[in-house]
This record gives sequence, structure tokens and C-alpha cells, in this order.
Amino acid sequence: MKYIPYITVLTILLSAGCAKQETMVEQHPAIPENAVNFSGTMRGEWQPAAPDTRTSYEDKGTSVSVNWLEGDRVGIFCNVDGEQTAANFGYATAQAGATTAFTALSSDMVIWADETTPHDFYAYYPYTETADGTTADFKAVPVTLPAIQEYDETAPMAHLAENGFIYGSATGQVWETVGNGSVPLEFRHLFPLIEVRLTADRSAMVDAITFRCENTGEKVSLGEGATVDLATGTISSENAEGTPQTSLQGGLSAFMNKPVSAYMLLSPGHAGQKFCVDVTIGKSEYKAVKELTVPEGGLQGGTTYIVNVDLTVNESDAEPVIDLSANGTANTYYVTKANTIYSFDATVKGNGERQYALEETTIAPQSLLVLWYTCLQTSAEPWAQNEPVVISTLTLVDGKAYFKTPETFVPGNVVIVALDKELGYDDVQADPTTRVISNAEILWSWNLVVAEGYDPMVAENQFAKGGYKFMTRDLGALIDPEDADIDGRTNMIAMAGTAGNSYQWGRKDPFPAIPDYMANNIPAYSKLWFTPAYTPIAALNRGTVAANGKPAVNQILGNTVESISLNIISNTYGSTAEFVQEQTRNPHLWLYRNGSIPGNDGASLWGNTGNDNVGVKTIYDPCPPGYKVMTLTAWNALTDNMTATDAVVAQSGKGVSLGTQYFPIYGNQNYRNEKGEPSGDNRCGGGSGAIAGFWSDEGGRICIFNAKQKQPGQAVSAEIFSGNRFGGTSVRCIRMNPGTTVPEGQLDNFDKKDW
Repeated sequence: MKYIPYITVLTILLSAGCAKQETMVEQHPAIPENAVNFSGTMRGEWQPAAPDTRTSYEDKGTSVSVNWLEGDRVGIFCNVDGEQTAANFGYATAQAGATTAFTALSSDMVIWADETTPHDFYAYYPYTETADGTTADFKAVPVTLPAIQEYDETAPMAHLAENGFIYGSATGQVWETVGNGSVPLEFRHLFPLIEVRLTADRSAMVDAITFRCENTGEKVSLGEGATVDLATGTISSENAEGTPQTSLQGGLSAFMNKPVSAYMLLSPGHAGQKFCVDVTIGKSEYKAVKELTVPEGGLQGGTTYIVNVDLTVNESDAEPVIDLSANGTANTYYVTKANTIYSFDATVKGNGERQYALEETTIAPQSLLVLWYTCLQTSAEPWAQNEPVVISTLTLVDGKAYFKTPETFVPGNVVIVALDKELGYDDVQADPTTRVISNAEILWSWNLVVAEGYDPMVAENQFAKGGYKFMTRDLGALIDPEDADIDGRTNMIAMAGTAGNSYQWGRKDPFPAIPDYMANNIPAYSKLWFTPAYTPIAALNRGTVAANGKPAVNQILGNTVESISLNIISNTYGSTAEFVQEQTRNPHLWLYRNGSIPGNDGASLWGNTGNDNVGVKTIYDPCPPGYKVMTLTAWNALTDNMTATDAVVAQSGKGVSLGTQYFPIYGNQNYRNEKGEPSGDNRCGGGSGAIAGFWSDEGGRICIFNAKQKQPGQAVSAEIFSGNRFGGTSVRCIRMNPGTTVPEGQLDNFDKKDW
């Protein structure tokens, strides 16, 4: 678990304190020669309660650095020989930084009384002007701390800024020593910080977390009437209102088995007192922690106290979860809603049927990681890097993957890998040359197509023809052509979202679609081969990939030879099984082998249509539940077994239409040689005119020719071509009957080898 560094907390604190004040006057008053100059330094604050419970994810020992923000306002007092010579004079920071100078807000300035008498200076933040008719006293500065602190999930520490109090001092200062220099004020926090690390067994929206003292006479919150002595940090609350508890209220999302931190400020002290932690979810109250005893010496300001809470959530209070694999497992799932929790079975390979004599279709992953993700792009200046799923929520519980989508829907594709070891994103190691993960094995992987409202099982997203039902989009496509109209015209970068993912023959794992439609050939305007694909795995992060002056950062792929290809020509794989093992363990690497897939079984990786007209679905089929890779007989039914003139250029000019069916062009990639170099425009074997291809489950491609030279409405040629299977080609899925799988032993001629 990574925690937000407290430098962020304190910076927010200072910023919000300034925001509550009136705007500083632009013209500063004249400064007398004997005026005192001040500087303020934020020292390490909110230190961990013990060395082994540091709260900063960047381990800096027992303290963290803190910065002032320009315009932060403080109140300053001066005491000389027991006489208060300056009372709550307002000053503001002159610039941002760890140390800053202060400038007076008005003609009320702190003045040196003489050159030899020691002066004591006291300050606090945030500044509150002294009310008319009252006397300010540095030993009794008003302070409050509300019993209810409001939590905002979009700014999880903003409430600290609203409620915190910082004070500082510089005593024994004399003119002879300081001169015209700055009196150094050192600031510290008055309140301790409670960090509740909450781990729930179910996902739930927490409405409140309450830190409550059993002694109802304790004042954990501070109302009107409480004061603090800036010299000692001692709070006087005898005449103040207060409550024995403080609550953090708001929508705190507790995700299944993922620790989440909530922060609350409370008054210092309370030595020996017993506290408990209550959690409110809807109408239910949970006694999360029954008893905590405050250590001797009490709770200290500037210290973080960590309370670990394990919560068992009632099923009725948990957020609903959509099980993507409820009606069958697959290698691809469609995610359609924002702010929603999803799950799928992560113990099953593909559709889960036992198909090979020595292969088990179950796995036992120890961890799940996002391998890469893409998002719908509308501009290359810059490329967007939005997460289609909240990566931090991906978790593995009892063999099921759980994750949540963000509050604002982000279309994209996400590849998730299952590892045989429990590793985090920074723990994975990979060979820097081959880019093969070296300290764990990828057991399996899945693709999430995050497409708002697009459920392939809904009738409106299916197209029926000749007894077959087709998906209305290529596999992995995010939008329809009309959705690419932005600001009154077609956005050619967004239009690439209509093109499906790119698949090498027989592989369940995709490569991203094209990046844009702004040139006639790939690589396009951006000079990227794929739309930007981001990885959170540090060892696989290639950094920034130059792209025709429009760089893409945090890339797992890119437009360089090394970023796409894995050269396996020198390997001695002699069977389909060994080749499949290579692709399973390296879903992020483009494979190449001189010639066709080894062995006699390569043509059956996505099924064998000799069984019936629909064919069968193997565990390597990339289509979602209820679908499989299109057959040639289905294509012939779509075109009524007519000639190629059935296909015409679509109105968008970036695809072809067969009736109401839209097929994007450029939905595929060249294959590459043993050096990883693109092999030219022979993806379909038709020279420069072959601009789109779609796999059939027999290994052949349905290729569309010459569309880029035609105008909308003109006929184009669509033919069958059995070209190189190491090129990347689109997939269009067709509906299949439930339970249609590879018959037992059909691929039993695989080499007998334990994987």
C-alpha cells in the first residue's frame, strides 16, 4: 500500500489556510528601519508514532519536508521583558518554499524595542484577526477543532487544511545578533493525526469513521472558548465546549481487501483514556475496534498514530458486484458502466473446458497486475493517460479478480495478468533486452474492453444475417463512427477508437488498435504503430516514446523495433504447444517465427469448422462469453455468397459497409521479420491496396482491398487470403450456442509435455 506523503498534507494545509483569509493588499506599507524581519520554516511534522510505522511512502526517516505557499497568513506576537509589545499582527509569506520571508499586512508591524534586550516572538497559522474591543494574548490564542470533519474522496486530505493549527516561536532574539536579518520562526502542529487504515472484506461506501473516547468528559473536539498558549502548545479547554469524539464523514470507498487510509485530527493529551473506532455504513453501525488505550504521555501534536481496522461488512451493506464470468468464462470481458465494481473468475483459462490430454484449464494465481491499458484518444497534444479501471482497486480474493471503474467513464482496453508469485508493480523484474519477466511466470491473462453501454449480449449490439449473429463492432473497438464526431466534425484520432484491437493468429491477447486516421498509411500522423499503451509495471516501462513530435510516456509498446518484437527465430520450438506456451507467458510481446506456426495443430488454435458451420471455441479464442471468432461460412452468409462488390466504402471514409455492418479499415498491423522490422504492406498479401483484414477461425483472412482509393459509396473488393499468420489482424466475433467447445481429444496430437 502506498500512502500520500505528508509534504502533500502540509502543503494543502497551508494553502487552504490562506484561502480562508481575505485577499492580501497589493500595496505594502512602508517598513521602518527598526522593523523586525521574519522567516518561517516548516520542520518535520506529523512524525510517525514509532520508527516502524512511517506514514510517508517515500521513506525519509522520522520527518518529512514541508513547503509554505505564497500568501499564507500568520499572526505574530512579540514579548519584551514580560511586556507584550505586538499582539496578533498579521503577516503573509512572500514566496513559496520550505523557508519563506514574511511581509506585514498593514502598518501594524513588530518593532525592535532596543538593541540588547532579548525579544520573544510567537506565531500561529492560520491567521484570525483580533475582534474589535478585545485584547490578543499569545498565551491564550483561540483555537477550535470540529467534532465532524468532512471527507471528500476527490481531495482526501482537504479537511486537514480546514481544521489544522500550526504554531511557532523564536525566543531570546536580540538586535545585536539578528541585525537586519530574519528572525527564524520554527512551526509545529498543535494537533495529533489519527490514521485509520481500514481493510474491509467486502466493498462498501463508508459514511463515517468515529474515533470515540469512553470517558464522556474528555474533550476530543474543541468548541468555542478553547485557547492555546503559543509558548508551550498547552491547550486550555475548561470553559470550552467539546465532545468526547471526532468523526470523519463522507463517502470513503473501502474496496475489498484493499487497505484505505482515513485521517482525522483530534485534540492532544488523553493519556490513559480508552478509545474505540466506530464505522457507519448506511444504517449499520460497526464496532470496528473495541478498545484502544492512549499511551503514557498522551497523544502528541505533530505525531501520526496509526490504527489498523479489519472490518467484516454485512452483505446487505456491501456495494453490488457485477460478475462478468457468471454466464461463462472467457479471455475477454466487456465493462460498460462507470463507478461500478466488477469481478471475474481468475482461476480458469479461457472458456474453461478441458481440451487437451495433458493440460489442466485451472490456474492458481498469487497476484494480479494490470499489464497495460489504453484509453480513447481525441488529441495527441498531449496523449491522454486516463485509467479505464481504477488500477489501485484490482485485487485477488478467493480466486476472483475484483476491480472498480472510475466515477467518470473512461473508454479503453485493459490487459490483466495472473502471476504465480505475489508481486507488486515495483517488484516485477524483466530482462532489459528480451523484456521477458524473469522473477515470476505469467499463468494467464485477460482483456477488458471498457466500452460505455456496449454489452455484446444485448440485441441492439448484434447483427443477424443468414442465420448468424455478429457483434456490431470489431473486438476491442470502443465507439461507433458517429461517436467520433466532436465539435461538429469527425475527429480522426477518436475515429481510431472504431478500429478493434490487433491480434496475431491463435493468440488470445490483443495489441492496441491504430493511433489515428490522419495519414494514408501506418504508421500514421503520430508515427506510432499502436495507440499509446501505458504500463504501471516499472520493469516493463519503456518511458517516453518519440512519436513525430508528439511523445507518448510510460509506454510498454511504441514505434521502435525493440518495443514491439520478440525474436524467437533461433528457438527450437517444434510444436504448437511450445509456441502457445511462449505466447501465454509473454502477452506483451509481438512474436515472430520464420514460417508458419510449428506443428500440425496451428490451424486449430481458434477452432475447427469441420464440426459445424459455427465451429468450436478453444481456450485461446479471444472473444467474450457467448461468442467466438468468425467463420468463413458466416462471412459468406453476410455477403450472400456474392462477389466482392457487396462491400462499399462507408460514409466516414475510414471503413467499409456490408449492409448495416461497419468494418473499419487499417484494423490490422504488418507482420515483422526476425529483426522486428515491419515487412511492408502485405498484411493480406495484396500489396498497397490491402488495407484491412479480419481473421477467420480457420486461419485465413478476409481482406478488403482498395478502399482507401475510393469515395464513400463506391464498391471495393473483399477476398479470402491465407497469408502470414504473424501479422496483426482484427477479429469480428459471432454468437455461438452455450457450451459449444472443442470436443474431447480433438487436439490430442499436441506434443505431450507438462507446462
